[in-house]
Amino acid sequence: MKKQMYKISYILICIYIFIVPVIPYNLTIKNKGSVADLLLLIIFLTFFAALLQKRVSVKDIIRCMFSDIFLISMLCLTIVMAFSVLYAKEKSLALSETLRFFSYFVLIIMLKLNYGEEKYFKKIKLCYFSSVFVTCLIGIIQAVTGLGLEHKYYYVFNGIKMERIASTFENPNSFAAFLVMSIFPVIMFAIKEKAKLLKIMYSVLVVLILCSIVLTGSRNAFVGVGIGLLTLTIIYSIKLLIPIGILGVAAYFIPRISSRIKDIGNSTLDAARLKLWKTAIKMIKDHPVFGVGNGNYVSYYDEYVKKYPELSYADFSRYPVHNSYLKVETELGIPGGITFAAVIITLLMKIYNTLKYSESFVKKTFYTGFFASAVAFLFMNFSDNLLFVPKIAVFFWIFIGLCDR
Repeated sequence: MKKQMYKISYILICIYIFIVPVIPYNLTIKNKGSVADLLLLIIFLTFFAALLQKRVSVKDIIRCMFSDIFLISMLCLTIVMAFSVLYAKEKSLALSETLRFFSYFVLIIMLKLNYGEEKYFKKIKLCYFSSVFVTCLIGIIQAVTGLGLEHKYYYVFNGIKMERIASTFENPNSFAAFLVMSIFPVIMFAIKEKAKLLKIMYSVLVVLILCSIVLTGSRNAFVGVGIGLLTLTIIYSIKLLIPIGILGVAAYFIPRISSRIKDIGNSTLDAARLKLWKTAIKMIKDHPVFGVGNGNYVSYYDEYVKKYPELSYADFSRYPVHNSYLKVETELGIPGGITFAAVIITLLMKIYNTLKYSESFVKKTFYTGFFASAVAFLFMNFSDNLLFVPKIAVFFWIFIGLCDR
């Protein structure tokens, strides 16, 4: 029975990793909860069942938590979030965001204790890459046929309306962030895989991901890809500068890319984010020590734009800050800022140690790419709340949890 529960939990995790990106972001069960959250809850229940059956001991969990500086940092941040519920304007919102982050903490412990070995990681990697492949296909079909396109996402180039794909995600920027997170591990397998058929398959997937990123029209993702490639050059091989240079020149002649990159710094396009960030700075000045409470930036947004009319934009209401770092500082103050910084620093150390010291070919290859993904993804959080978008963030934390061995 113990082994059965262990296998069931592993199968559910593999299903979760494949199915969450593939299903529509707004798919719910009777409008009460998302399918993804229900599946995650079932995974947790199997973990607690294994705990009751003493497949995993409480001592193992405590040892796992307090022998890892990253998990200690994450626990401290969770405590800061939980404390903020006491003074938050919307306590239910603060509590739900805290529980969401705590679920990542539990998931990481679960993965670290049970499924970090190469034999488990191989299947998890396969499920992940398969889901990336399917979401890319869905996105490309959207671009070709127009099916499922939400026509509110577009930009104009030389008088031509360019539609932006979102695949199964809430918006094009979220889809692009998911792709940026996946592309560098796939690139590393395309480079290092010896078997010709697998090498071709990885290379095809790289091309599909790149095409999909272009079709999202996400400026943030284009910059993220550039930063990730430079990171990969530093940690893997300086020789990558040659293909990077070729890609850079090619990108200049692709209107969908060049026009969007030229728009970086466009005062009209960036006005909304600048006003959101200025609103966050006003909140930080008014609540410098403990912040406004976890998730409560949106709770105060309308109040602040009413107080400072120059910060209002297009009649937005309860609009998120579009910067994960400002979000944390605004909502959790100094303790949140310090613990969040500790989480970021220690997770990068964790990934680097895995790519440097792992004896597993699969994990070493994957995490060499994932380090570049993490740097790019964390940079992208300067202009979006990607670390707090569950459909994207959960994969970031899953692969942090599978580090180490």
